[in-house]
Amino acid sequence: MRLHLWLETDKGVFFGQGRLQLLEYIEYTGSLNAAAKALGMSYRAAWGKIKTSEEALGFQLVEQPDGKRGGGQLSEAAKLLIASYRTWLQEVEAFALQSAKKHMDYTPAQYWSVRELPSRKPPEAALSARSARSGRPTGEAPCDGVPESGAEAGAEAEA
Repeated sequence: MRLHLWLETDKGVFFGQGRLQLLEYIEYTGSLNAAAKALGMSYRAAWGKIKTSEEALGFQLVEQPDGKRGGGQLSEAAKLLIASYRTWLQEVEAFALQSAKKHMDYTPAQYWSVRELPSRKPPEAALSARSARSGRPTGEAPCDGVPESGAEAGAEAEA
């Protein structure tokens, strides 16, 4: 089982599993640029997603430490948003599993969810391998944590 949940306004998506993953990678790497590279997307695409979310939410998600260029750290509001979204996602997934068992006598052994951060920064070779699989240059592949195969590829629209 796999659920793909996102929040949107009449202007479009402003938060979902892709933005969640992007924010977590910004915190993990300490940089929007490094997070974008680790997720196989361009800096411009990542920056655009952050700005769109900030405009819809009305608060800053990523702050520059002491006005310096380069790095980036999550605001306290972003950290609260991440925790709240993860809790909501877990509750919805648990309900969906219970409902599947009740209505269809089916309980999947596991379900897909947003991938967790790696135990270390992804090696450059992994990014190159992903680029070769997708046929897109490294840094341009959209990433919302959804595998890029078959019917699942259409779910990338959120990121």
